[in-house]
Amino acid sequence: LTDLHADLHPDFPGRVKEIIAPLEYDCLALTGDFCTCTYSDHTGATTATIEIISGVEVPIYATLGNHDSLAKVPLMEAAGIRFLLNEHVVIRRGEAELYLVGIDDPNFYKTHSFQRALRGVPRDVTKVLLSHSPQTHTLAAAAGVDFLMAGHTHGGQICLPGGRILMHDRSAPRRVLAGAWQEGDLQGYTSRGTGSSGLPARLNCLPEVTLHILRRGSD
Repeated sequence: LTDLHADLHPDFPGRVKEIIAPLEYDCLALTGDFCTCTYSDHTGATTATIEIISGVEVPIYATLGNHDSLAKVPLMEAAGIRFLLNEHVVIRRGEAELYLVGIDDPNFYKTHSFQRALRGVPRDVTKVLLSHSPQTHTLAAAAGVDFLMAGHTHGGQICLPGGRILMHDRSAPRRVLAGAWQEGDLQGYTSRGTGSSGLPARLNCLPEVTLHILRRGSD
């Protein structure tokens, strides 16, 4: 889930909770922008996000976005969300393991640090990166990341037929702004977002709840 902007509409948290309830997954990743406005009171968005994840029984990991501040982190961590702010964790399933890496917001606050996030991570392990914005794609590829999950762009939110983006953040090239993409050996996916920002509307750009299935190359 990404770009919830969970305080924009009162019915939104219940609807998202309803959608994710029947899904089967090993962990839930949240890639930032819980709030609608950068400098607004974070209480409503924090409460709404906690409502969304209240029935989740698997580990939940998150990063912050350009509309988020550290003020919300203590309450959300108390509710069971583990923030990865230039940090990493190891996720194991049977004999398989991967390193889940999270970086702080690279877009507005520019507090991301690959050096800190990857400190102690072996070179030859599988690395999955949570980054609010896809603008880190070249840095992630150079750092040997295998898969990058991002949001931020909303896929344009208001698009031409066929999903062509009308306006976008120039911090990243158009090819990485929505859906699946590749940068060298790095595979990436930029979600079109679960919520909306500014106007509570979308055109030719459906919101999404994304289920990623990761398999070893030999599978």
